[in-house]
Amino acid sequence: TTLTVTLDFPTGYLGTDNIIAEVVAADLPDPDSTPGQSPGGDTQDDWAAAGVALVPSADLSLSASITDTTVLFGEERVLFFTVDNAGPVAGGGTVRLDNVPAFASGPPLLLGGGSFDATTGLWTLPEIAAGQSATLAVGVLFDEVGARTITAEIATATQPDPDSTPGNFATSPFEDDGLAIAFTMPTSWRVTRLADIVEGSNPAIGMAGNAFQIERFGTDLPQTDIVFTQRPGSGPNPVNGADIVGLDVPFTYTFQAGQALVLAAVNPVGDSVVEPNETIRLTLDSVGAGVIDPGFASAEALLLNDDAPPVFSLRPATGPDAQIIEGTASQFPL
Repeated sequence: TTLTVTLDFPTGYLGTDNIIAEVVAADLPDPDSTPGQSPGGDTQDDWAAAGVALVPSADLSLSASITDTTVLFGEERVLFFTVDNAGPVAGGGTVRLDNVPAFASGPPLLLGGGSFDATTGLWTLPEIAAGQSATLAVGVLFDEVGARTITAEIATATQPDPDSTPGNFATSPFEDDGLAIAFTMPTSWRVTRLADIVEGSNPAIGMAGNAFQIERFGTDLPQTDIVFTQRPGSGPNPVNGADIVGLDVPFTYTFQAGQALVLAAVNPVGDSVVEPNETIRLTLDSVGAGVIDPGFASAEALLLNDDAPPVFSLRPATGPDAQIIEGTASQFPL
């Protein structure tokens, strides 16, 4: 017969004890022991002792605060990680962040102390008092295409933990010292400036050139149509319909399966008029598959004037008309 006993020690109890169990009564005689006889140094087999050593422990747990796990390529997010100490004694250690695409260039925010090494992804915890916590806020740059799961775990601890093992990353189920955050990344679209365009002096030719590029970022790139429009830019000197062929006219372009980039040309109307440089904007109006990155929905370039102003020079005329008679008014050619 087996008896299982659960012992409940009070919070903060430390030290070494012997737990003794003995047969104190029997319904039949025992040939080699006497029930109920207090055990001492005898060799009777009706008693046993178990030594229990209670050592300090700090119950550390790790959590994260994330409001949205859908990200776009190139997006930067701030992730918040918190370590709580349920006690009973103070404890510290380290937390390791893994599978992070890149850490942002700005410094992390550490609430409660400690330090963070972006090279290794290691957060060194302060000594956290029982009932207190420490928080790390760190920027993550999603500069690689595709879904990603970022993991974090308490890797080392200065005190034993009663319900988890630092560094083992138990996942079935998760212990309270580790976590995983799964980010999804839909296909996203961007338009960016490629170059400024020279206007050209010949109205019949102009100087067309690729001023913009339209890109998509994703792991699944099916054939799809997009619509974009060249419009007047910002500032005091935007282009108008006399400057650009096809201004304010939506244009549909078909991206082939697997295609990630297309260059968009600007076709200026050349002239010989001296005027300031003018701005032109390309707006990505719609995409058939994916989402338009709101920070790159449009871009601007310059239409560069290449017409030089006329140059005047003065020289005196020759001959009789260049003579002025003293005391009279006279005109002469220059």
